[in-house]
Amino acid sequence: QRLSLGVFTNGLLTRDQVRQLARDNVVSAQAQSFADLGIKPTSMDTILETYLWRFRRGGQYAEITASARELKD
Repeated sequence: QRLSLGVFTNGLLTRDQVRQLARDNVVSAQAQSFADLGIKPTSMDTILETYLWRFRRGGQYAEITASARELKD
C-alpha cells in the first residue's frame, strides 16, 4: 500500500505472507517420503473422532455415562 501510495489496498496478504512468498517452498526431489520413513498415512476421517472426544458433553466418559443410565432404567 505504501509503494502504491494508497492507490491499491491489500486486504488479503500480510507482510509476513509476502516475505514467505519470496522463498520457494516446494519439497526437493531428494526428500524422503512417508514410505521411506516407515510411516503409513491415515485419513483424517479415521482418527478425527479420537481427537474430539474431550469436546463432547461428558468428554471421554459420555458413552459410559449413557450406558450407566440405561442400566438404572
